[in-house]
Amino acid sequence: MGGGYLADYDAGLAAGVATLAAALEARSSGRGQHVDASRLDAIAALQRMDIMIRRNKDEGTDYRQGARIGGLVPCKDGHVVMTVVEDHQFRYLAEAMGNPGWSKDPRTAD
Repeated sequence: MGGGYLADYDAGLAAGVATLAAALEARSSGRGQHVDASRLDAIAALQRMDIMIRRNKDEGTDYRQGARIGGLVPCKDGHVVMTVVEDHQFRYLAEAMGNPGWSKDPRTAD
C-alpha cells in the first residue's frame, strides 16, 4: 500500500515538473523563474475524471469498472506505480516488456 496522501504526491509531481521547466528556461534565457504549485489544485485535479463525466453527462460509462493494468506493483527492489488506461500507454508498456505473447491476444487489444 502506498503511503501518504495522494494529493501530496500530485502536488509534488506538479512542483517537480514546474521546477524542471523553470530550470530549463533559466538555463536558456539566463532569467530566474518563479514556481507556484498549489496543493488545492492537485486535490481538484484528482477529481478530473468525475468532473468530466458529470459535466458531459456521460452517465452510461462507469470508468471505475474498467479493466486497468497497474497500480502499486511489487518489484525486485521495492515497488513501482504504473497506470495504464489508454491504448497508446498499453502499447508502449507492452513494447517496454518485449511484446510478450499475451499483449497480442485480442482480449487485451482494448
